Amino acid sequence: MPKVLKMEVMKRKVVIQNAKGLFTIAENNLKTPAPSRYQSENVQLKRQIFSFVEQVDRNRCGQYFKEVKGNQAIHSVLSGSTSCRIQTHHLSCYCKRCVEEEYEACKNADYVSAWQKVELETESRQTNRTTRSEAFENLSSITDLLTKSAIVAIASGDPGEEYYLFKITGNGPENLGK
Repeated sequence: MPKVLKMEVMKRKVVIQNAKGLFTIAENNLKTPAPSRYQSENVQLKRQIFSFVEQVDRNRCGQYFKEVKGNQAIHSVLSGSTSCRIQTHHLSCYCKRCVEEEYEACKNADYVSAWQKVELETESRQTNRTTRSEAFENLSSITDLLTKSAIVAIASGDPGEEYYLFKITGNGPENLGK
C-alpha cells in the first residue's frame, strides 16, 4: 500500500470496513502502481488488476475438524493415508534422513520424540474457507486480460530474482498436465 494511502488509513480519513470497501479503495487508488523494486529501465509495471467476488459458496459440510489438543506445542505434522489421521512431533528435525522422509532412521532420535498418532474428530459446525477450485475460478477472469505477444512480469519469491518475464505466445489459456 502506498505511504499516502497508509497515512490516510492511520488518520482515519479512509476507513476499510469490509472486502468491498478494500476493493473500492484499491480500484480508486492502486490501479497505477507506484515505482517499486519490480521495475527497471526495461520493465515497467503499468497496472494492477483487482477483482471482487460478491459471494462464494463455502458449504463444505463434514470437511472440518476439531482442534488437536496441545496444538501450540506441535512443531511437525505428517498427514496420514486417510484424511482423519495425522502424526505429530513436539520438536522439528531437519537431519538429512528426516528431510528425505526416512523418519525411522532419524539421526536425532535421542532428542526428538517418536511420532504420535492423532485421530482427528470431525466438527459439525460449518466454517467459511475458500477452496482451491473457488480461488481458481476467481483468478480465471484475469486470463481474459492477457493477449497474444503481451509481456507479463510475475514477481518472484526466489532469492536473487526480482521478477520473471513471460511473453504470451498462445491465443488463449491452456491447461497443462504438468
